[in-house]
Amino acid sequence: MLRNKKRRNMIDYVYNIILLLLAILCNVFAQLSIKKLANANPFSKGLHAKTLTVLAFNTYFWSAIILYFIAFLISIIIYRKFPLSVITPVFMSLTFVLILIVSNIAFGESITIKKILGLLFTIIGITVLLL
Repeated sequence: MLRNKKRRNMIDYVYNIILLLLAILCNVFAQLSIKKLANANPFSKGLHAKTLTVLAFNTYFWSAIILYFIAFLISIIIYRKFPLSVITPVFMSLTFVLILIVSNIAFGESITIKKILGLLFTIIGITVLLL
């Protein structure tokens, strides 16, 4: 009986980690969509009806909204399972790590020594928080 309970707890833990990673990926790709949208510069002539019409039919705009919504729904589940003081820093930190890597791949943004040091301190902070 005890063995089954440990197994069930482990399955729940892995499931929650997968949900966390899925929420982080949704968040990262939503931010990439917003960056793609920003690069298209839809607000170059200000905010007016034509701009809103362009946004209404923009794939990046809708993908960002949908991905943020999915991340939001998953976050509700995650926040129920983990302490807020632990999961929020982990969520934000891992998002930072992935954004640094993906922005380099997708947009050619530079990875500087400062960013690498920040990344290392972030990883150390997550590790300390989870111990």
